Amino acid sequence: MLPPADLPAGMYILEAIYLNRQTGESYPISVPTVSLKIELNADAKSAPELDLVTQLRSLAANLPKGADALESIFEQTGRINQYDPIQDYLVQADLAFSYRLKLEPQNLDWAYTLALSKVLQEDSKGAIAALKQVVRLDSQNPYAYAYLAFVYLYEWRGKDAQDTLKYALTLNPNLPELQALSGIASLMQGNVFKAWHFLDEFRRLSR
Repeated sequence: MLPPADLPAGMYILEAIYLNRQTGESYPISVPTVSLKIELNADAKSAPELDLVTQLRSLAANLPKGADALESIFEQTGRINQYDPIQDYLVQADLAFSYRLKLEPQNLDWAYTLALSKVLQEDSKGAIAALKQVVRLDSQNPYAYAYLAFVYLYEWRGKDAQDTLKYALTLNPNLPELQALSGIASLMQGNVFKAWHFLDEFRRLSR
């Protein structure tokens, strides 16, 4: 329901594709002809609230900003979950964006959305796979590595987390979140002195 922010102005014709939940098969379905005109400077008009999957996609677009965006993202997803207590919208998002990424594997927004849906479903293995794709596409963003490392730590995979954080620290060694995660990863591997170093740096950078 929400056109991408970078969509060029012009006339568009909407098409619909059905994605079967059980089989994964997809095929076009017939819908009435709908034309949509995109204008860059159009006045905002009142409209119905966006569908929940689109709201999730909009929230996921803020993940590259890191810690500053996380509080708002989880606050909003908590609100969305009140509308859908069984969280079927996450299953819809999972299916839809897995399918879309097969068609456009370089789409970073969709990769972040899929990763967020996996995290919210507490599917750590699926989240790791999705975040690996995020890291490939957003390789200069230290937060991408931090998210992947966090899920590794959730699975008690300290070495994988530490290996992931090594490059992130070269991108921004002064990021407190990276220092904290590195400290936890070191502690998880039994390296107390290295953990103390990272956690000491975290305290210094957080002041």
